[in-house]
Amino acid sequence: MEKHCLQQACIFRHSPIRPDPDVVLATRRARRPETETLYREVIEGKTAVLGADHESPLRTKGNSAAVLEEQGKLEEAGKLYLEVIEGKSAAFGVNHAETLLSKGNYAAVLEQQGKLEEAGKLYLEVIAGDTAVLGANHAGTLMDKGNYAAVLQQQGKLGEAESTYLEVIEGKSAALGANHTATLLSKGNYAAVHEQQGKLEEAGKVNLEVIEAKTAVLGANHAHTLATKMNYAIVLEKQGKLEEAEQMYREVIDGQTVALGAGHTDTLIAKYNLGDLLLKAGDRARPRPLLEEEAAGRAGVALDALQERRPHLLLPHGAL
Repeated sequence: MEKHCLQQACIFRHSPIRPDPDVVLATRRARRPETETLYREVIEGKTAVLGADHESPLRTKGNSAAVLEEQGKLEEAGKLYLEVIEGKSAAFGVNHAETLLSKGNYAAVLEQQGKLEEAGKLYLEVIAGDTAVLGANHAGTLMDKGNYAAVLQQQGKLGEAESTYLEVIEGKSAALGANHTATLLSKGNYAAVHEQQGKLEEAGKVNLEVIEAKTAVLGANHAHTLATKMNYAIVLEKQGKLEEAEQMYREVIDGQTVALGAGHTDTLIAKYNLGDLLLKAGDRARPRPLLEEEAAGRAGVALDALQERRPHLLLPHGAL
């Protein structure tokens, strides 16, 4: 039975990094559906006064698209991002940083829709633009490279994904430092590619490096640290090191119970993996409560809902 793997797969870059000042105060008080309405009203007002291709309504449109994306309205978000890209291309130029930002966000939407071929092509366009405008080792360029590597990984192009992640790690280490959280994110994904390739020794070593660094930077019970520990436990299990894997699963469960709660999806997945390990090891008395608790907790959580949690939760190895 295949394992569920917790993994930070990619970071999406959204224009609300610089939120529209006309809606900040209102959105602080608003629920998400109201936020969408507020953005629409602001866009209409700015367009009427400034014109559709003015930078101010275009930025507000980008913010609105990001809200739609967060709500899971990917079709609407994609259409709005396309409008923003067309407007910014006309107003600023195809390779302007503003245009590239929106292209990267649109590529992320395509990726979430499973349109991996289109997403990959668009990420390559963005990377070429980033490299020309910002430089090969700029944070924005490296972020888009990491997203492109994640697309390659999902497509099963593991050799290309491995080499791209390595480029990203080297660039982030030089620009941000070896223990920066962004660097560690890419290292974790690099380890996952090794694991998928069956390079378990290499995957284990990289996971250990990431765990040590994340523990020092974020803390032992941080969600990102625990996710890497889970991945390492899976590698240990695949290597047949069942006692070490069991110990690591238990560390993850203890940490997640404190940090997230006993009924959190990530905690339940760890409990399931531990229960399955104990069954595999021939201990058929201990795991049943774990499996029953996991099943009860997930009764109202469909597998599709778990998969929608990506990038925080990636299920690359199949379903139950």
